[in-house]
Amino acid sequence: MKVLSLVILAFLSLCICRSLPAQSQNVRMWKNKDGKEVMMQFVRMDGETHCIMKTKDNREHRFPLELLAEQDRKIALAMRPLAAATGKDRSSADTALLIDRIMNENWVKTRSQPNEPASDEEFVRRIYLDAVGRIPNLGEIRAFFENDSPNKRNELIDVLMESEGYKSHLYNYFGDMFRITDKIGDGGSLVRGVSFMEWVKKCIDENRPYNEMVYEMLTASGKAWETPATGYLLRDSGMTLDNLANTVSIFLGTEIACAQCHDHPFYDDTWTQAKFYEMASFFGSTVTQLGPGEFKNGEPLKRIRNEVVDIIKANGGDPEDFNTQRLMRTLGRMIAANRFQVKDVEKNRIKLPHDYKYEDHAPGDVLAPKFIEWPDERNFNPRKDKEMNDRQHFATWATSRENPMFAKVIANRMWQRAFGIGVVEPVDNLFAPSMDSNPKLLAFLADEIRRTNFDLKAFQRTIFYTKAYQSKANTTEYEPGTNYAFQGPLLKRMTAEQLWDSFMTLQLGDPDKYRGATGELYERVIDMELDKTTGKTAVQKLTAYQNMGQTMKKLNDAKMEDSEEGEGSAMSMEMTPRSRGGAQLLRASEMNQPAPAGHFLREFGQSNRLVINGASKEGSVPQILRIMNGNSTEMLTSNSSQVYANLAAEETPEAKVEALFLSILNRRPTESDMELAIRKIDEEERYAYDDLIWALVNTREFLFIQ
Repeated sequence: MKVLSLVILAFLSLCICRSLPAQSQNVRMWKNKDGKEVMMQFVRMDGETHCIMKTKDNREHRFPLELLAEQDRKIALAMRPLAAATGKDRSSADTALLIDRIMNENWVKTRSQPNEPASDEEFVRRIYLDAVGRIPNLGEIRAFFENDSPNKRNELIDVLMESEGYKSHLYNYFGDMFRITDKIGDGGSLVRGVSFMEWVKKCIDENRPYNEMVYEMLTASGKAWETPATGYLLRDSGMTLDNLANTVSIFLGTEIACAQCHDHPFYDDTWTQAKFYEMASFFGSTVTQLGPGEFKNGEPLKRIRNEVVDIIKANGGDPEDFNTQRLMRTLGRMIAANRFQVKDVEKNRIKLPHDYKYEDHAPGDVLAPKFIEWPDERNFNPRKDKEMNDRQHFATWATSRENPMFAKVIANRMWQRAFGIGVVEPVDNLFAPSMDSNPKLLAFLADEIRRTNFDLKAFQRTIFYTKAYQSKANTTEYEPGTNYAFQGPLLKRMTAEQLWDSFMTLQLGDPDKYRGATGELYERVIDMELDKTTGKTAVQKLTAYQNMGQTMKKLNDAKMEDSEEGEGSAMSMEMTPRSRGGAQLLRASEMNQPAPAGHFLREFGQSNRLVINGASKEGSVPQILRIMNGNSTEMLTSNSSQVYANLAAEETPEAKVEALFLSILNRRPTESDMELAIRKIDEEERYAYDDLIWALVNTREFLFIQ
């Protein structure tokens, strides 16, 4: 066999296979151990020791891998994924090569040139910001530069994807997409969104399949603190039509909100007002706030209040007293909070509006649930099992692998997070695209996310592995509405959360150690089973609510004692966040959702969570003033900041300057940088380092992701 294979290679060395497609990555000049070369196409590996090549006559030849030169053996093994089966066992690295191959075909087609590989300095800062939402600290950046592994980039990606920062960063994205807020309901509501927040974080931490996560959000029933996934529907309590429009936009990339009031102006045959209401009917028998008729023992507010009044009178109190009246108002809000729950009823309450003007139906008609159909897409209608309610039927359809839009939309969203622009834009309205740059790529990405069973972590890892992502960023201005060839990621400004979390890294070193407060105690206090709650129980609940501040203080004091006894432990660090100027020093994901008006996060474009993906990266004068003169920059020059500790740990001015550049810009200073810094230090050493910190965080290089 060996002799025959040598004869084949020797014969092939006389031929030039001009007919093979030159643009294909696995067609090249192959060299054997004797130095002879031949143009062949790599087809596949046959086991671990043999490979199969194709010649210009379209014949396949099998021969031992050992006959190839050492370098060509490595190339053949590296090319194996390009021709490998697309089964479940394909790795992220294998898939990244396939994506790069599709990108290469598009570059040839569009006559584009891929960007050069990003430098280590560019890559390490980019991957920290894109994977975990913050810049690396000094120890992390030095560890990467000192790593001499040829695969150190992918090794770092693997580490970051399993870190606490990954959970925090993806949560910020979901928080913007799902419009997560601290409070659910109207302004006076006592219902908080903290249980839903913690549930989303837990889903990310456990790497739950995205389709399962969404299915649970659409089908969960109960109170927000009993079944946290209900937070998605409760977010729009009492606004079924708006919630449906948001749901279709978020998960199915279709903007149909205008069909709520009239036929769609561009797709009037596809998305009519009647069809919108047919879709809404899947949620027509779902309520998000219980009315008086939902209780066996009558209206709970009146009954419980009367019993509490009787208790007050029996103890010599005055029900008309100001403080008593204030307590009664609080009781009313506690009872109202327990009304906020998702429940399915028998009657479909969705009706066509009174001003419905089309001839196919009459105003006030109740329409049977029916799925929307997309133009030019493969549509399907899953069977409704007997045990399914309408809402479960909708969720089964929406999150199905067979739904042509569900996988495509989340794949496009994750691609946009990494590259700064989606394969199709806008990401929430794929049927009115201003850009559709590479249909083959989007189809592959959708298939890939299905293949991984909607594993967002594996999918994002694959994107980060690609050569396209690890190339230099495009610094030329992108013209909206034009196709983008993805020669590299777009140069983009940090989000508000990335910028704040990077400041927290400079201040704290490892901000992932700190945790914000949970709502467990609060929810336990206000929880009532309204049909069974008596006046006595309500008084106990009111007392606990009044004393909640003192209870929290005792818990915090106990945690502080634990911290002193076990200083530096993960538990003590998690429970004792620092503060400065009255503001807690926490990652954005651990703070109020959203941050209050006037906060750094809101100033730099954090969404107010009123609309889907409402965050902004637009610059403004207040932003400039905030970084130049605000507390966020001032705190970095205090002795308590980690960046100042990094500075103090170095002995020479040159080493101090390098530590500052590595900490803030994540690169070493150039000769010019060092010369200017040392000159400043020689002139005014006392304040020179403070000025250098201020100057570096005020550069565009710090604000942007290269």
